[in-house]
Amino acid sequence: MEKSGVGKSKRKEEKKLVLFDRLKRQKVEDNFTIWQGSKGTYLFRAVEASGEPQKRRPLREVYLNRQYLTGLFKAEIGYSGDIKEPDRKRYLIFKPLSKFDMDIYERVN
Repeated sequence: MEKSGVGKSKRKEEKKLVLFDRLKRQKVEDNFTIWQGSKGTYLFRAVEASGEPQKRRPLREVYLNRQYLTGLFKAEIGYSGDIKEPDRKRYLIFKPLSKFDMDIYERVN
């Protein structure tokens, strides 16, 4: 009989990360930062806290070329987000490399 933890570990190994974009920080303001990548200009906007406690609230909203891309959540390996498409979800991992550089990876099977 296989333990449930072993199955989870095996599933994680099957998922691979491919580079989605590589970003360079361009500008920092009080409630947002602008980053430039090969796919365009990214804006990371701080999410204001409301008086209501929420279980899983994004730290930032991420826009790519003025269109909403994803919410940014704290994760074990950096930050995570997802892109909802009609037929599936695309999971993104945001990995800061330094104060001025960040890689975005997409999880694929």
